[in-house]
Amino acid sequence: MNFADIESVWQSPDNQPGPDQLAQAHARLIRDLRRRRRVHLLFLGVVLFVLTLFTVRVVLFAAGSTTGSTPFDFAHEWAVAPLLVLPWAGWLVIVMLHRRQAGRHPDFSASVQASVAASLDANRNQRQRYRVVGGLLLASVPVLALAVLQLQRLGKAGPELNLPAFVLWPAYVGLMALAFAVHDHRVLRVRQLQLQALWDDYRVAA
Repeated sequence: MNFADIESVWQSPDNQPGPDQLAQAHARLIRDLRRRRRVHLLFLGVVLFVLTLFTVRVVLFAAGSTTGSTPFDFAHEWAVAPLLVLPWAGWLVIVMLHRRQAGRHPDFSASVQASVAASLDANRNQRQRYRVVGGLLLASVPVLALAVLQLQRLGKAGPELNLPAFVLWPAYVGLMALAFAVHDHRVLRVRQLQLQALWDDYRVAA
């Protein structure tokens, strides 16, 4: 949301917004919060669908059902386990963060105070999601490399996996981590400070 929309809830030329101005700004704030929640729930659903497909394919491959090869020997190919656990752990953590935030603000549209508090909490939640996803992506780099090495040692994979596992995926993870850090520092952190200032002003005024 544009910070000016939030700021107008309290501030006007004479620092006393009229009832109409207050109601309009509050309505915009509520719409933005609802939109963000819908988008986040859609994102969680899409990720769940992709993770389920990925897990089924990996399990079938491990069982030898898709290649005709022998099933996985987990004593020598155990890296496939953390490779599956990492994305599922990230998804579950993000779901827990979403449920916790929604539980703290069940009536975020009841008042301006509740809406701003919910916006501030949503911003903190998004920053925390960035840290969780970024950390899991970084952890996936050595895990994927190890999984590929294990497959190659057993003759189940060849050098065709070297480029995606050792170059493309680490480069992608690095770019994503950089994008998360830049957006967090330049956008989310600034928005959090602005929302916190408004929240503090409201508490003083109250």
